[in-house]
Amino acid sequence: MASVLSFIVGILFVLVFAAVVVLTICIRIRLKNRPKSFIATDVISLILLAPGLLWADLALFDGNIAVRIAAWGNLALIIAGLCLSLACIRWCWVIPAFLGITYGLTFFYPMLYNYIFPNNNYAEDILWALYNPVSIGIILLIAALLTAMIWLCTRFFGRRHPKKWMGFALILIVAVCIVAALPLLRYNARPLKQANDVAPYSYLAAACNTDGAWGFINERGEVVIPFQYNFFEASMSFDNAFVAWLGDSTGDYLINEKGQCLRNDCYYYEFRENAQALIGETDSGYGIIDPYGQNITDFIYDTADDAAAAHPKLFPAPEDETLRILSDDDYGDYVIDENGTVIIPGGIGFINFGWDHKYLKVDEGWGITYPSENEIAHGGGCAVYDRQGNVVIPAKDTRGLWINNENGWILAQDSDRRFYYIDENENVLLDLGYDYEHVEGLVKVPKAQ
Repeated sequence: MASVLSFIVGILFVLVFAAVVVLTICIRIRLKNRPKSFIATDVISLILLAPGLLWADLALFDGNIAVRIAAWGNLALIIAGLCLSLACIRWCWVIPAFLGITYGLTFFYPMLYNYIFPNNNYAEDILWALYNPVSIGIILLIAALLTAMIWLCTRFFGRRHPKKWMGFALILIVAVCIVAALPLLRYNARPLKQANDVAPYSYLAAACNTDGAWGFINERGEVVIPFQYNFFEASMSFDNAFVAWLGDSTGDYLINEKGQCLRNDCYYYEFRENAQALIGETDSGYGIIDPYGQNITDFIYDTADDAAAAHPKLFPAPEDETLRILSDDDYGDYVIDENGTVIIPGGIGFINFGWDHKYLKVDEGWGITYPSENEIAHGGGCAVYDRQGNVVIPAKDTRGLWINNENGWILAQDSDRRFYYIDENENVLLDLGYDYEHVEGLVKVPKAQ
């Protein structure tokens, strides 16, 4: 309730101040070269502006120290404007006009952002996440341009100008153009990310670089899709297509192997093993999407399971697996075959299948923690077993392994955070070095033409 009240008060303040600025400009145009009238209009507008800005800074934005500095800085500008006005300096109304436009844009910016990017990821943190140095810089630039436009209109289309209406017409035209452009911006608000010009490739792996940005590399370690996403969720190969789910501050995106956005109207996607399609979720419910981003069904299902159950041909049941992974009461898992014979005993670690179920990985506690900036600790390494329970790659305490690569390679990471691919004989096939914080499995994709 308090946030709603703050929002209403903020809107009323912006509207009242906008009206004061417009009236001030109109009076100045009507009272050309009459400084005493200028003083009156400036003093009234500045006095109205001061408490509004202080309220906006100190109340709405929780009194953060940086915001407090900005608030008192604005108050200093207001006092300077009053002094200039009392000294009969012309055009000092520019200060309240600039500040008023700036705060108007600041108040309406989240609503505008949510309109253009309806599936953005700032829903819970709108106040601090959206107002970053870049966005504030853009707001200040726009406010300066609009203030300059108003100044030019009052300067060149004043009372003595035969076509004084042209100034207001110009402002009106600009405003109409901005409003008309919003639907177009929303329709085209999707990333224009394209694949880099590299040789044809057969596999892609999502990777996170040391700056925390996600992109894709191929089986030669070349960057294919640039590192400019904030997060990665999943990727999957289909018969003739590759689909990945990534996102940034503007929303969640479904892209293909060329980095082209297939759609951005869902905030959740589900990839199922052996499926011929994927499931998406919108505010309307769950629906089925083909590998090219087109709707197969409307978003009419209550759950993802309901959508899959309604189309069993698209979501076939997993093939029967003769090996079973069971939880060990003491520690980790163990594996038995269809006869109940123990293939991999318990008490070693946690077990999972590789992507094609050819191998199983036993994680003996691999997990990197950071007790301090200069120290790395880990609990154990990883081993790879075949389906008969034989050790293919023994565990090393200083190495983690992942067997989810569709080309049969095995991803390894040393305790010093170096990533590299190896084969079953532990020969290094591709060394990625220390360029990445995280690397996902290589997924098969159609050959790039």
